[in-house]
Amino acid sequence: MLIYWSILLVALSAALVYSRPRLAGLRPEVSSWSVLWVGAWLGLTLVIGLRYEVGADWPAYEAMVRAVSGLPLWQALDTTDPAYAALNWVGANVGGGVLFVNTVCAALFSWGLIAFCRLQPRPWLALLVAVPYLVIVVAMGYTRQGVALGLAMLGLTALLQGRLLGFVLWVAVAAMFHKSAAILIPLAVFVGSD
Repeated sequence: MLIYWSILLVALSAALVYSRPRLAGLRPEVSSWSVLWVGAWLGLTLVIGLRYEVGADWPAYEAMVRAVSGLPLWQALDTTDPAYAALNWVGANVGGGVLFVNTVCAALFSWGLIAFCRLQPRPWLALLVAVPYLVIVVAMGYTRQGVALGLAMLGLTALLQGRLLGFVLWVAVAAMFHKSAAILIPLAVFVGSD
């Protein structure tokens, strides 16, 4: 339980220290992540990715990795959504198992979450609000949905910056981890019609 409270307290501390909202139109550059944001990304990645026997789908994810052990990659791709199947295959046949898969997915989720939060007027508050459900429930409980959500948030970040093609590409990659992400594609139509 202590780790969950620690994540929440770190996000709360940052939200209190950096509580001044940014003015509308003043957006950080995507490439200019401060040491604090890199630390937040790394911390979230490690806590989410290196969890052990945590999450509603843990037994199913462990079984997926075992199921592709020794299979050729092309055959493993038929077991679940293609990008997640490829990660399972690497974890099973190259090394790292389910912890490798979870850590890669956690890194992608955390990247998307932080990129999206950084575009908000109060970025640290946005991260604080995301911790209880998006981080603890979704990313730690449902790995495929978590990584798809993180990649979808990268897509939404691109959309907020006026990069329609970037949005579509990120959502397409997200759908390769969990098909449900494809439901966001119609948003591109609404953005183009001002």
